[in-house]
Amino acid sequence: MHESPNLFDDILIFVLGIVLPFISGVKSREGLKEIVFTRSTRRRFYISNSLVLWAAAAFIVGYWVLLDRPLASLGLLGSPGPKMQLAWRLSLLLAILYVVDILFSLRNQEALEETLAEQDDTTPFLPVSFHEFPAYGFMCLTAGVCEELLYRGYMVTYFMPSTPGTFPWMALFFPALLFSLAHYYQGWHAVVKIYILSLLFAGIYLASGSLWIGMGIHFLIDLTGGILAVMLKDRGSRIDDE
Repeated sequence: MHESPNLFDDILIFVLGIVLPFISGVKSREGLKEIVFTRSTRRRFYISNSLVLWAAAAFIVGYWVLLDRPLASLGLLGSPGPKMQLAWRLSLLLAILYVVDILFSLRNQEALEETLAEQDDTTPFLPVSFHEFPAYGFMCLTAGVCEELLYRGYMVTYFMPSTPGTFPWMALFFPALLFSLAHYYQGWHAVVKIYILSLLFAGIYLASGSLWIGMGIHFLIDLTGGILAVMLKDRGSRIDDE
């Protein structure tokens, strides 16, 4: 921030970083088990979650503008940062890690069955048909834009050190921790993986000074996850029929 965070920033960080991750991580893990997901239920889930995220993101942007803070310091406008080469290298590393994790999850028949069982247990809201992709794709776009704005643009900026030249340890590690804990409903194994990816997202933002690269990668990761979910469901069904 071009100015020190105020008391309302502290309250927002508490709500976004502690309260919402608790609701999303712990409460959602309990609530998801009580929902019978159908095509219509998933569609409502995608749209309702998207609207909540857009409302939160719009609030942050409106609050930022109201205080006359430059949108460039939120990662939305401005020229590319001085370390774009590092940003692209981190982006490549993130993509490689994601692909390696997918390949490891599908390395053999046993791993495939474990992945399908885990998917049914922790992420039952994932699409089971490409007919669901208009609503699911909207949620992927929403998550890519809004979560990067909230957890990288706002929270990384909030935790940036006030002393120039100081390495931003808090800005790297704390928002990544909060973001990963918000996905606790996917289990601790997923929390660890998301934490590592979140560190890379934060590094990309700090190196580039822009959220747009991270938003694009975030969207593609979530969209790919949905595509894989449909394909794995179809493959699992064929195996059961044999």
